[in-house]
Order: sequence, then structure tokens, then C-alpha cells
Amino acid sequence: MDNSKIYNFIQSYGAKCIKLNFALISNFKLNEILDLQDINHFILPLRASKLKIISHEGNFILENEDVEYHIHGTGVTFTINEIKYSFNIEPINESVLPVFSISSLYDYITLVYTKMSHNDFTAVINQLVEKRLLINIHENVLSYYIPQLEFSKNNYQ
Repeated sequence: MDNSKIYNFIQSYGAKCIKLNFALISNFKLNEILDLQDINHFILPLRASKLKIISHEGNFILENEDVEYHIHGTGVTFTINEIKYSFNIEPINESVLPVFSISSLYDYITLVYTKMSHNDFTAVINQLVEKRLLINIHENVLSYYIPQLEFSKNNYQ
């Protein structure tokens, strides 16, 4: 099992979530709405949905692909070609960052590594946590953030 390859998949998953979040913001011009100005870019779609500026479910087009979105609780799930990209947002280190559950990551990774067991995947995740490439944010809930994505805002706007 090549941990660096799996980490690259996890990192690309996180980057895709961020890209889709910015596409949602851009498509609905949420950052131009007076009531939504100066709101963190990860919280922006949730706030817009709560204010009923956008529906909590819908579609938009990104690079000629239909993207479904579903705003739920403290997160967003995007679906493209039946592949789900999902994150929750949580305050971390005085920032608000996307957090990924182990089940979402596992579902994504098993699209490529079809023979990977959940135990093997968990072992790889634990190794990535030991290397501090992923940060587990809760003791009992397997939710992670990717430290490298903290500085991603400029890459996707």
C-alpha cells in the first residue's frame, strides 16, 4: 500500500471540495450580496441557505459538468457524475476549515482502490496522522482536516 499515493488522493479530494465550494459561491454570486459580505468562504453557502438566498439543494454547471449540491447541518455535499465530495466546517486554530470524515474519504478512495479493506484504510489514515499530514480533530469521531489546505483560499478564488 503506497501511503503517499493515498495521501495524494485525499489531498485532491479536499482540493476538489474547496474548488466546488468556490464554484458554488461564484455561480450564485454569493460574495456580492450585502448580507453575506465579510463571511468566511466555507460558511458562506450555509449562511446563504439559512437566509433563503439559495436553496439548500440545487445544481450548477462547472466546466461543462452538472454539479449537484446539498447544504446540510454544518457542511456541504457536492455530487458530480455520481461521485460525492463532502465536508463539514469547524473552527480550528482560529480559522474555519473543511473537515472530512473517514467514511467520505474511504468511499472516495475505494473508487480507485477497490480491494482496499476498511481496516487497511484506517491503518493508512493512522500513519498519515502520525506524520501530521492529516489532523484528527476529535478523539472519538474520525474526522480530519488537511493542514496544507489551510492556505488554499488564494488557489481557488
